[in-house]
Amino acid sequence: MTASILYLSATTLSSQIVRPYTTVYSDNLKGGHTIFGNTILARGETAMNSFIASPFGSNGITSNYGNDNADMQFVDIDGDASTFSSSSADLVLPSGTNTIKFARLYWGGRIDTTITIASARNKVKIKKAGGVYNTIDAPVCQMDQYNISGKQNVYQVYYDVTTFISMNGAGNYTVADVALSTGEINSRGYYGGCAFVVVYENTDNNCSSVR
Repeated sequence: MTASILYLSATTLSSQIVRPYTTVYSDNLKGGHTIFGNTILARGETAMNSFIASPFGSNGITSNYGNDNADMQFVDIDGDASTFSSSSADLVLPSGTNTIKFARLYWGGRIDTTITIASARNKVKIKKAGGVYNTIDAPVCQMDQYNISGKQNVYQVYYDVTTFISMNGAGNYTVADVALSTGEINSRGYYGGCAFVVVYENTDNNCSSVR
């Protein structure tokens, strides 16, 4: 297969591009690529209860529930008091020998730039299940952001994790301490998440797998 990865730049709803789309990796190999990740913010219990109580309109099909004012709170699954957020996802690779050719971690969302953790937008922690957290400190040049209004920004950061994924292989990965705002706000609401993009070579597998 030919693997080509395009850089995903931060955009507004009007599709204004912060930096041009460019090819960051291209190869012709037997293998595949996969993208895996998860959300970092989820609706709080009160907002979820409201949604469950009345998720649909009177015709039972059209939803009349908007989440712009939903109470968005950090997902925090790791039970580690040293992190304020954490979310995990599984890297699934085909059988045989997989050589990681390229891996990037992307994270971001919406944030009020006046809050304390806003200064750490370019930093997160990652770990493989059973391991310990490693701190990522991405160069500022690898962060795109756009001002929505006032101090409200949307941003995206990327960081090369090829070596880390190569050393750890398939399995469960956790990303922690993504800097985001919580609570509720009008105009599109708060949100955030993370995603890994992985390209692998596998000469043992008879069928290329693109996930």
